[in-house]
Amino acid sequence: MRRVRYDAPGGPLFLERAPVPEPAPGELLVRCEAVGVTLPVVRKVTEAADPVALGGEIAGEVVAVGADVTRFRVGDRVTGLCIGYAYADFACLGEAMASPVPEGASPVDAVALVRSGLVALGALEAARPQPGEAALVTAAAGACCESPVVRPEGGPGGVRCVLSAGRAEGPVDGPDVLGLSSGAASGGTSHAFWAVGERAGRRQAGGTSRPKAGGGTFATRPSGVGRPAVRLARLRGAGRLVGAVSDRAKSGFVRSLGADEVVVHGDDWGRPVDYVLDAVGSDLLPAALAALAPGGRPCGTGAARCGTAPRKGRGAVSMCGSAAGLDQPPPARGERPAYPAERLVAYGSGGGTVRAYDLLVGAKTVTGFQVARIAREQPELYGSWRRELWRLFAAGSLRPAVHGEFALEEAVRAHAVIEARSNLGKVVLRP
Repeated sequence: MRRVRYDAPGGPLFLERAPVPEPAPGELLVRCEAVGVTLPVVRKVTEAADPVALGGEIAGEVVAVGADVTRFRVGDRVTGLCIGYAYADFACLGEAMASPVPEGASPVDAVALVRSGLVALGALEAARPQPGEAALVTAAAGACCESPVVRPEGGPGGVRCVLSAGRAEGPVDGPDVLGLSSGAASGGTSHAFWAVGERAGRRQAGGTSRPKAGGGTFATRPSGVGRPAVRLARLRGAGRLVGAVSDRAKSGFVRSLGADEVVVHGDDWGRPVDYVLDAVGSDLLPAALAALAPGGRPCGTGAARCGTAPRKGRGAVSMCGSAAGLDQPPPARGERPAYPAERLVAYGSGGGTVRAYDLLVGAKTVTGFQVARIAREQPELYGSWRRELWRLFAAGSLRPAVHGEFALEEAVRAHAVIEARSNLGKVVLRP
């Protein structure tokens, strides 16, 4: 089969021939029909100290099952997060991370909707919104990346070729060398690739190291969650919905998702809100907290407990980093919590620091959320969220936005789109 990987920090990505993997106990072997390209994976290539397998959301057909698999069989259509080699013709997917793809949904729909949608829906549940409340979603267009892309380099063997803007470099005379496409990238990204590629090339002097198969999960910064978060907040009855973006050029796209107002990260965000869903963290975290009306609660990265629900006119920031508070039932319609708080929910691992004093005097709360923990510890809840997403999809209320589809050999181009922050929707590889 074909597989994309890299063997030195910073890249380059290259396409190689590899054996089709065997599913381990509890795993499915999936023929990949669509693979989601995410910011966390791009960041792994450009920032990780050691190479790791390029994981990501996959969708396709089950062609083999490992021992102890009970929920799926050969021929089923599935989607899920693969933490091994996902940029490939075939990939292994843990049964616990797999979801069925219903009739009427394409593989591209599945990778664009399920993972990002589950994070967005979980973050919204952590915020415990009430109809009519004002909400703010950061990274509302879904992309926030400034790291450099890799520069193509030659390879030491004839059984691989480097992915470099549509042409092969290095040895290409081996019998297993794979052809590269020269198709144009969506969004005019060729210039972005070459501009940042030279910076990456200076970072990779020295030897190479073997990638770590399954070397950690790719949950550092959810990519593309802002888009479904905006739409879901609207469907949950947000009275005033604000989307925050890195570039004002994305305003029209975010308004099309349902936002009433669009603001730019770093600018004045105007009137305070009742809850914030924050995917950015880091230096933006204090601003997200300040956007809450006094008495609000932020839900964000970390393990803070968020057991109260918002009250009308009170704000909250919800940050996704742990599953704190999600096991507590929401208040009945019209019921007021014992102690109201505006809330911030953060679902990225950008980190950031807030002063306890600001929480104290503002009666605000920060909640962390991590969807992987829900999948492990509360599979019934995880399953109910998944069913809700597909119900909204079938009803036409929630449709994934897809920026562009790329062939597997165009992985460099797909990464370049993410790096340039030019995508308005999901970036998808089609093996």
